[in-house]
Amino acid sequence: GEAVALGIITEAYLSSKHLNMESYEQKKVIEVIDSFFDRVKIPKNGVNEILKNLDQDKKNTNSVIQSVLLTKIGQAKHSIEISKEDVLEALNFYGFK
Repeated sequence: GEAVALGIITEAYLSSKHLNMESYEQKKVIEVIDSFFDRVKIPKNGVNEILKNLDQDKKNTNSVIQSVLLTKIGQAKHSIEISKEDVLEALNFYGFK
């Protein structure tokens, strides 16, 4: 569950960045997830492993990282192209321990 929670929080961040999800909705998503799950402790050297594993995600096409992001709570858009730099930025938002 904690890895899924990490994904939800980082995708909430990317939803605000790419689809202009309102900041209050982003905060609400994060608040709810944080109320159920402790934050995963990601060592800085673990980021490379995460980035490497992104290439294997079933949502990707032609080596392009794709994600499902929210326009608002309850409304998702599929196949949103994101970069490894976006993922790194979102992981920095999530926080390292």
